[in-house]
Amino acid sequence: MPGIIPLTIPYSAYEPIQRLIATHRGTIEREEFAATVTLEIIAPDANVAALTGALRTITAGQVQIAAV
Repeated sequence: MPGIIPLTIPYSAYEPIQRLIATHRGTIEREEFAATVTLEIIAPDANVAALTGALRTITAGQVQIAAV
């Protein structure tokens, strides 16, 4: 069963995060572009913890990950 990860990121992190998501076998299911970028990512459950940790690292803690 895939895990859903809703998150908000700054525009500057969008491209690196796209590559990171693909590395962790995830897909972007929804994108919203406003003052920041809001994404809804789906990833295999086995990869969710590693992906969320990598998201925090690559954004230097700027990512906001919402609870599902």
